[in-house]
Amino acid sequence: MKQLYKACLFVLLSLFFCIQNSNAQDLSISGIVRDQTDKQTLIGVSVYVKNGKSATTTDLDGKFILPKVKKSDIIIISYLGFKTQAISAANFINGFLDISLSIDQGTLDEVIVLGYSSKRISEISGSVSRVNMGDILQAPVVSFEDALAGRVAGVQVSSNDGQPGTAPNIIIRGPSSVTQSNSPLYVIDGFPLEDNTNNTINPSDIESITVLKDASSTSLYGSRGANGVILITTKSGNVGLPVVSYDVTVGQQENLKFQKMLSPYEFVKYQSELNPSIATTTYFGGGKTLESYRDIKGADFQRALLREALFQNHNLSLRGGNDKTKYFVSGSVTGQDGLIINSGFNRQQGRLRLDQFVNDKLKIALNSNYSATKSYGTFVAQPNNTSPSQNLMYSVWGYRPVTGNLDDQSLLEELFDDAVDPSAEIRINPITNVINTVRNNFNNVFINNLYLTYDFTSNLSLKVSGGATLTNSKSELFNNSNTASGSIFSANGVNGSVLNRSNTNLLNENILTYKKQFNKNNKLTLVGGFNYQKVVYNTFGASANQLPNEALGVSGLDEGRANIITSTSSQYSLSSFLTSASYAFKNKYFFDAGFRSDGSSRFSDGNKWSFFPSAAFSYNLGSEKFIKDLKVINSLKLRTSYGLTGNNRVDDFAYQSTLIINNGTGYSFGNAPQIGIVSSDLGNDRLKWETTAQLDLGFDIELLKNRIAFTFDYYEKRTSDLLLNARIPPSSGFSSAFINIGKVSNYGYEFSLNTVNVKTKKFSWTSNFNISFNRNKLL
Repeated sequence: MKQLYKACLFVLLSLFFCIQNSNAQDLSISGIVRDQTDKQTLIGVSVYVKNGKSATTTDLDGKFILPKVKKSDIIIISYLGFKTQAISAANFINGFLDISLSIDQGTLDEVIVLGYSSKRISEISGSVSRVNMGDILQAPVVSFEDALAGRVAGVQVSSNDGQPGTAPNIIIRGPSSVTQSNSPLYVIDGFPLEDNTNNTINPSDIESITVLKDASSTSLYGSRGANGVILITTKSGNVGLPVVSYDVTVGQQENLKFQKMLSPYEFVKYQSELNPSIATTTYFGGGKTLESYRDIKGADFQRALLREALFQNHNLSLRGGNDKTKYFVSGSVTGQDGLIINSGFNRQQGRLRLDQFVNDKLKIALNSNYSATKSYGTFVAQPNNTSPSQNLMYSVWGYRPVTGNLDDQSLLEELFDDAVDPSAEIRINPITNVINTVRNNFNNVFINNLYLTYDFTSNLSLKVSGGATLTNSKSELFNNSNTASGSIFSANGVNGSVLNRSNTNLLNENILTYKKQFNKNNKLTLVGGFNYQKVVYNTFGASANQLPNEALGVSGLDEGRANIITSTSSQYSLSSFLTSASYAFKNKYFFDAGFRSDGSSRFSDGNKWSFFPSAAFSYNLGSEKFIKDLKVINSLKLRTSYGLTGNNRVDDFAYQSTLIINNGTGYSFGNAPQIGIVSSDLGNDRLKWETTAQLDLGFDIELLKNRIAFTFDYYEKRTSDLLLNARIPPSSGFSSAFINIGKVSNYGYEFSLNTVNVKTKKFSWTSNFNISFNRNKLL
């Protein structure tokens, strides 16, 4: 019994000491983090155990609690723009710790991605503009492009149509092409896209936007950099506990100005002066006079067409991770009603970003984005070649406001205007036409990028990336009997069509980077790589007329008279070799040189390849002692660059003649008709790259402790060997063909001014101003 008592006592004492030892090892530490300069608390500071799993962030009061910490652990305090601190957990033994972080002046010189490498702002020699994402996110827009207007000097944003979901036109430093696209190249997380699909990206998911304007910064994109490059970097995870964010934007759009229209009295008076005999019959029967129309209310087609439109966007995201794994997951739902009835845009979107550090040398990242969009409604700017009166706004402004029956209130509901002879002009009620017209565009886009980075040494790294953008879209068009194109006066009757498109864009990039800081005065960066991209797309569609059951919509096409069947497929590919070198001396003189060679399948064998060199130099004059002694100037940099960029945006087989089988033509062989083959497009095997040479001169200056920042640029840009879809003599049997002919020049000035007018603990006021001047000439 005595031995049993001793054994039990030993076990209890062992458990007691184990518990005490565990409590001594597992701590729960807490503290508060402040800005060392003004002692203000900092929100969202990352606090985590080095090489451990425990992590958290500071709350709205700057406080944090970090559980499961051992006395021997090192606690990391990290916040963007401030110097990172490493504190021993033993320092927290005495309780709550007050931590102050000092501003990291080096982080004010932000590192941004340019081409296939990254640089600090002070090292950039080209013309590069960064977009303030805070301003972008304040604008309730479907796509970030809509919010770019007026925010970057030299970037022109315009829209051909106000329909929601329609991509705006963006031109950087003036148009370089006459008949081909002038839109810039979009690079989303390193994946270049020539086709504008940016409304598939949620603006709330974007971390940064950088616009590359001059040849030195765009030349590494070679064939696609002639019209400028817009780099988009989306958000990624960060170290800390999971953070859930939800934001909602709700707004209302309305037409601010209506055209002044004739009142019923003014309209009838005009008609009586224009054609008295018809006016007497139509408007003055039954004893009515002109005064009968003075006080009556006419039909207002403008206000019946335009409405107050609702816009709403809901965004939910989850962000977090540790020093090994970081993640970002988000989803959004967007709805925008058009100002014109029966029009709008809807989007459902989801995104996943995952960064995994396998070890100290290898990192793997996955970035996926899926978006399903629908845009619908009549395109106001869509041309109509049948009759000007069938243009939407023409018919709205040209429709009469009153009939000869003062009690008739059905003018807005009737389909045809009985005062117009249908044999001379078909006047369809625009409101009825818009309500019954079906114009639906569905777009499903899946963007998937995977890359790995391997650091051979601290100076040499390899990045291998693969990406695929898969796009499936469908367009539906249907005109029932209450529309201009499907009425009894239309030869096609009730009609409709469906067009399906698929696009597969594959990319592989292999980039080798060498960075070496030889000493405090010499720094060298070398980049070399090989890229390959292939795009395959297909279309298939059908249309039919005289549909007997219009209630079925496009589902009843098989019951009508088959009209046109569309079936096409095409592909193109691009191979590229690139290299660049950047050298910095004394952090004062910066030299950049780049070279890229592109081979495109859109040109014949002798002209597939072209070469695009560039060079740039900048002088950090602000680092000179005589500038520093002025006190008022914080930084001053002079920049110059020159380079060549290219353009290959023509049809995939523009250099080849095209043959088509036309059922309407044929020959007679053996007394039997045979289908003929007709040459439809004239090829040009000498077709080659369009080339743009650009010179840029500029300077950047910051004054009064960085409260005033001013940027100036002068540029000259000349495009030669234009890829022109030129008209040729009809005697050749063709109307046009692609040829290299002509030159276009652009030159201009850009000014940007950013100021911090007031900055206190409780109030801040900043101003941003930019203006640009561009002169474009067809030489």
